Amino acid sequence: MSPFDLNVGDIDERTARVLLTIISPPGSAAVMGGWVSARGAVDTLRHALASGPVDMHEAWEVEDWRTTIRERLAEPHVARSFFAALAPDTRVLIPSDPHWPTGLEDLGHWAPLALWAEGETGLLSKPQAERVAVVGRQAATDYGLVVAQQLAHDLAGRGLQVVSGGAHGIDVEAHRGAFVAGGATIVVMAGSLDNPFPPSNTDLFHHIRDNGGVLLTETPPGILASNASAQARHRITAGVSGVVVGIEARRRSETPDACDEALALGRLLGAVPGPVTSESSAPSHALIRDGGAALVTDADDVVRLLHRDPHSMAHPEPPTPSQRQSPPHDPPL
Repeated sequence: MSPFDLNVGDIDERTARVLLTIISPPGSAAVMGGWVSARGAVDTLRHALASGPVDMHEAWEVEDWRTTIRERLAEPHVARSFFAALAPDTRVLIPSDPHWPTGLEDLGHWAPLALWAEGETGLLSKPQAERVAVVGRQAATDYGLVVAQQLAHDLAGRGLQVVSGGAHGIDVEAHRGAFVAGGATIVVMAGSLDNPFPPSNTDLFHHIRDNGGVLLTETPPGILASNASAQARHRITAGVSGVVVGIEARRRSETPDACDEALALGRLLGAVPGPVTSESSAPSHALIRDGGAALVTDADDVVRLLHRDPHSMAHPEPPTPSQRQSPPHDPPL
């Protein structure tokens, strides 16, 4: 069944959560999350490896689930990743830990089962209202890049944590702006701590980690980033943030991003306008026009937004991108 001996009676909740994360596709946490919320990770794993009926579930559903778990446990990479994920020098966070990020409880069954972190993890337990996500497209214009860096710089200067996803374009400029200001920034990574993605940003990630910031990821060590993990990180970015600000956001018809996740979670959302002559500005303008986002031009606007009642904003009917199942074997990026 597995390349290593597994005795469920000998493992604790942290170990069980790590193993369940490794064998679950990124972003499909709700499939496992419902079981773990109701029974705990150890009992969930015990039921997965057992036989016989399980209360409140159809027999065929349980057997399909058990078959999937056993097949994934038998995959060659699982043992390597399992031992790497629990290495003594690796920081694994689970919901019972004091540094588990505030805000993730709002994800419900879609919350990650475990996270891996490096850096000043004490930042993660600070109030959610102290964090602002600055996000946008990778193929950003020069205008978008300048605005992202300046906005993040000014937010960090006001003592706020800047959150973003570590990708090229808007994300990396937001991290860079906060870093230059001497502020704290949280990188919600698509890749693992030992395989950062994109690799070209590794030096910046390490500078952030070593200078008061945090690297945070749902991808266990030993597993490469994939399209599924890149998309799944958006729900974490939105979940840990008090406000999400989109700069040159992506079109709603494209792959869902942190702005979509913010709407799905009922988070406060801001959008920075751009030149009306630029196609890159159109999605942000649409978010503002449709009432989903407040118009944001500078850090003062964001601070005012942080103190606004989220129910005072008229949100359009949001998609639920977190609830889309990821493919079980998504290819690495």
